[in-house]
Amino acid sequence: MDRKHSVRDLLSRIPDESGVMIIEATFIFPVVLFVLFFIIMTGNLYLQIARVDDIVTQAAIRGAKYIVNPKTEEMEETGSVPVEAYRLEPYRYIFGDFSEIEAQITREVRSEIEEGGMNFFAGMEPKVINGGEPVAEYVSHIVYSEFIVEVRYTIQFPIPFWGMEELMEIEASSRAVVSVNDSPEFIRNVDMVVDLVSRTRLGEAISEAFETVNRFIRQFAGS
Repeated sequence: MDRKHSVRDLLSRIPDESGVMIIEATFIFPVVLFVLFFIIMTGNLYLQIARVDDIVTQAAIRGAKYIVNPKTEEMEETGSVPVEAYRLEPYRYIFGDFSEIEAQITREVRSEIEEGGMNFFAGMEPKVINGGEPVAEYVSHIVYSEFIVEVRYTIQFPIPFWGMEELMEIEASSRAVVSVNDSPEFIRNVDMVVDLVSRTRLGEAISEAFETVNRFIRQFAGS
């Protein structure tokens, strides 16, 4: 009996904290839920950024292919190789007009970005803010050329944060540069530059210097 009374007395001295758990849950649960929501929202933000980077990279590769072979798009759509020949212009990488390809890639990039993809929150779709600036551009450096796709965009958070009246927007950009590889055209362009330089005094001096080096190598190899 004494032992039962002592345990009962001990238990009676422990304060009743059932109300404390309710109070703690009232403060902690909203914070935990907000942190989880913020983590998911931030993950979705990086998902959209990665999606835009992939669209831009693929568009730059596609644009470079269309310039090297204008029939690439037709072959991708039909699944067959066209039999008719198309007219190739010499030095077209230097003097050619590729505005149609640039406009096409620009339309495709804008459409793919703004149409949305995998997204956990409505309203977080990226919005292109390039305005009238071109998204896709072909750049020739005479000897070599590049196809550049660059886009600026914003992503808006779906809910306002504490103390903010408007929704917060994140501004980002993505850029991809792909070399336009065409070996025959590269050799032709280099030959053209060599021909032009060889007709100048600088070209003559360079030719004489190379000839001197070649004579020295031949003499060294013959000895």
